[in-house]
Amino acid sequence: IALDDLLAAARILAESSRLITFWTMGVNQSLAGTFTSNAIINLHLATGQIGKPGCGPFSLTGQPNAMGGRDCGYMSHALPGQRFVASAEHRKQMETLWGLQPGTIHHEPGYDAVAMFDALDRGEVRAIWIIGTNPAASMPNLKKIRRALQNAELVVVQDAYYPTESTSFAHVVLPAAVNLEQTGTFCNSERRVTLMEQVVPPPGEAQPDWWWVRQIAFAMGFKAQLQHSSAEEIFDEFARTTAGRPNDQSALYYRMLRQSGPQQWPCPALGHVEPRRYTDGVFPTPSGRARFWARTPLPPEERPDAQFPFILTTGRTPNQWHTRTKSGTVTQLNQLDPGPYVQMHPADAREQELEDGQRIEIFSRRGRARGIVKIDPAISRRLLFMPIHWNELWLHRASPNEATADETDAISKQPVLKYCAAAVRAVESPASPG
Repeated sequence: IALDDLLAAARILAESSRLITFWTMGVNQSLAGTFTSNAIINLHLATGQIGKPGCGPFSLTGQPNAMGGRDCGYMSHALPGQRFVASAEHRKQMETLWGLQPGTIHHEPGYDAVAMFDALDRGEVRAIWIIGTNPAASMPNLKKIRRALQNAELVVVQDAYYPTESTSFAHVVLPAAVNLEQTGTFCNSERRVTLMEQVVPPPGEAQPDWWWVRQIAFAMGFKAQLQHSSAEEIFDEFARTTAGRPNDQSALYYRMLRQSGPQQWPCPALGHVEPRRYTDGVFPTPSGRARFWARTPLPPEERPDAQFPFILTTGRTPNQWHTRTKSGTVTQLNQLDPGPYVQMHPADAREQELEDGQRIEIFSRRGRARGIVKIDPAISRRLLFMPIHWNELWLHRASPNEATADETDAISKQPVLKYCAAAVRAVESPASPG
């Protein structure tokens, strides 16, 4: 970055009356994802650009209900109400709320996604239950993921779509309902909780995810602990667990959401709603003061070299969604974004003696992916971009995750999907997409 450009950017940040910073997976899915997010928040705190209209750090996550899922504690290290497994006090609170004996909740967090497949690969984990996701396409270093799934004694895949790359490894497939076939809530990045009503019944034997979880729990002897008969009853219990927590939703219930529409948290049963947080300059820390986190820069573990001179990064296109289990069935979307490609700079294409539309192979220290050259002067030199949407069901080795790295951020445990050293070469012409 030129010094003049850096200083110009600093002046904009320092002198703007309002500043919103949006960031996406390019920040989060990196070795320094947490540290970079800390730096963005530090900048807003230092400039006072928080707790006011038109101001604040705003992470644009990859899922429409990512906030709602985290609130419920669905991650391996988390518990409902923004609690954490590693906290003895938080474990005690949830044991009390759930009527469990002290010490029932184990003090060690479960595996994150990358570590879970590592454990499956070495035989430490013997069974896996995959709900509403497609790791045989979306995880990095797919060769290892496939080997882990092949090694498993039991693979259960619960999904509303079939086939997927992951169902090909399944011993059992449980048919799930999509959003319009069930009732439930979601919470967006604005902390706004919305009630989704069922529009049509699910087809065949399809059921909401919670129903399948309850049935399996009953079969395993946990009937007394899971007496919920509806999503509404589950939400009522969840809302109670948030009382007094930073994401307090204890005043919310389905009838209110139906009558009054979407609601923002905090929405405590005893207290007032806060449409905008931190307007009073008080933060959820013991002192009430915000914390600055000074982080040391973390360079990537893997760097380009003579053998792998390019950086491969991945991302989305406007008209496809994740691994195309949904969007791949829509003719109009497939016409707009018809297939995978490898975007590269014209100068790089000339150096490699490649032409627009030519079939190439991208290879890294882990594996090889295939695509079609898309020459574009808008992309930086020595950078390759591949979309994540097309995978094995489309064409053998169509996924960039054949090559991506599975190192993770030490805190968030997100894999480094956006950065790996790679090389390219022309391939002979090829198989038809399926």
